[in-house]
Amino acid sequence: MGKKWHTNKTKPKAYEEILVIEDNCDIYTDMIILDEDGKGKGKRKLGNWSSVKFWQYTDRLFTKEIQEIEAQEQK
Repeated sequence: MGKKWHTNKTKPKAYEEILVIEDNCDIYTDMIILDEDGKGKGKRKLGNWSSVKFWQYTDRLFTKEIQEIEAQEQK
């Protein structure tokens, strides 16, 4: 898969944008947010963490693409 993907055995840091691939082949971006008790949940769609098959931080996954976009914006 190129870059290292995480499984549901690890969880991302809160407030970092992630790309999620679920067991049922759903693919989407989300962000873990913390509630008052410090428990994490998805901001948009992510519900049951056990349904996550792979995840990765979007800024790490698309580092090259983000740099190219930023370079074009500088011109």
